[in-house]
Amino acid sequence: MRVLASPSRRTAAALSVALAAAFTVAAGPADPAVAAVAAVTDGSARFDVLTPTLIRMQYAGDGAFTDATTFNVVNRSFTPPAYTTSVTADGYREIRTSALTLRYKQNSGPFTAANLSVAITATGATARPVYPSYCAASTACEAENALFTGGVTPAYDHQGYTGSGFAGGYEGAGSGLQYDVDVPTAGTWRLAVRYANAVGSDNQSATRTLTAHVNGATGPRFSLPPTSSWDTWATGSVTVSLRAGVNAITVNQDAADSGRVNVDSLAVMPGGSTNYPSPATDLRTTGYGAGPASQLGGWYRSLDNLPGGLPDANALHPGVLNRGGWYLLDDTRTALLSTSHTVSDRPGHGAQPYQDGYFFGYGQNYKQALADLNALTGPANLLPQTAYGVWFSRFWGYSTADYQNTLLPAFRRNFTPLDWLVVDTDWKKPVEWDGWNWNTDLFPDPQAFLTWTKQMNLDTSFNAVSYTH
Repeated sequence: MRVLASPSRRTAAALSVALAAAFTVAAGPADPAVAAVAAVTDGSARFDVLTPTLIRMQYAGDGAFTDATTFNVVNRSFTPPAYTTSVTADGYREIRTSALTLRYKQNSGPFTAANLSVAITATGATARPVYPSYCAASTACEAENALFTGGVTPAYDHQGYTGSGFAGGYEGAGSGLQYDVDVPTAGTWRLAVRYANAVGSDNQSATRTLTAHVNGATGPRFSLPPTSSWDTWATGSVTVSLRAGVNAITVNQDAADSGRVNVDSLAVMPGGSTNYPSPATDLRTTGYGAGPASQLGGWYRSLDNLPGGLPDANALHPGVLNRGGWYLLDDTRTALLSTSHTVSDRPGHGAQPYQDGYFFGYGQNYKQALADLNALTGPANLLPQTAYGVWFSRFWGYSTADYQNTLLPAFRRNFTPLDWLVVDTDWKKPVEWDGWNWNTDLFPDPQAFLTWTKQMNLDTSFNAVSYTH
């Protein structure tokens, strides 16, 4: 496995705990920065009740749970809330707070929608959270939620994909996506991908190739015939040998591969199968979590390459808030972050499955959800006030004289406020797309230009597109 403060004060109540087989209550580590509240451990599953509406849920097949802080989660030192726990006659571990009731089927393996549910007291809704980082056999695992190498990134600029996007950027050797896939038995399995392959960046429509890698070893090569457009999707597959348990599977563009395809999802199926699993459509998933699709707002990483030039409201990346009243923050693959701000990989778990996530069960108490998030991940710095003002940005080779004699006077003449100038990539020379040297043809005296912007009460930003080869 590799690579979001202050909770309301509560009086710690006595815990009413019903002891059962394979169940312990363990105190957290002594370091207050990483201290956990009393943990409910049931076999390979561990639950930390942080607040009545926030529960950490870890599954470690090898029993190696993580207590260190991560790049996302910097605080677990919460005042323990009142809760009770017991095991039902039908074999479910139950944890009850004033806000929710969690049920997990004992000894049923990693958390899935089939063995885990959480009932929200205020609304009566029942959540069945999933971990997007966990890819089980015979399921379609969304490519946009995978780990990426090279130039592969999540993409959204075509139609017909499943989930919240697809993986694009197979444009050079070393580009790939990787999932840890959990299979029940060792043997021969069919690794399939759902892909699109139209006219590529080389202006060709041709059969393309990618290569499978399994647990670090190079495997068979995919042969992916053309599709009729980038909005049309097909499937291709290879046969791989897998061990029982978790396998690190990469779909990579090796040096001999042609790449130039988009990948929507991958699936590991029994060796003799010919079908492709249907996508899960009941939740909105991303690489960092899952929740109901009724999200309240969201964010977008870029306005580049969007159909029609504007983001689809349904494609905004979600936060923890939605009308369904719950969210699962998947922290499984987040790097560890020490108190000295040193980043390190999480320890490996070999062939054993591992999951680490935080269930927010707030119902309609959205302020509580934000308070839990703020306490868990640390307070977010506010943007400067000018960031909420008017920005001007255009991909155009403006000069100092253009800004001083034409652009800014036009704003003033039309009584339009202006707070930020975004100077696009033409400010650099000799190569406008790379480097850090001023283009003195456009800006003869860079310091004088910056001094002028301050005198005009303008903040400035500069487009820096620097490529590393």
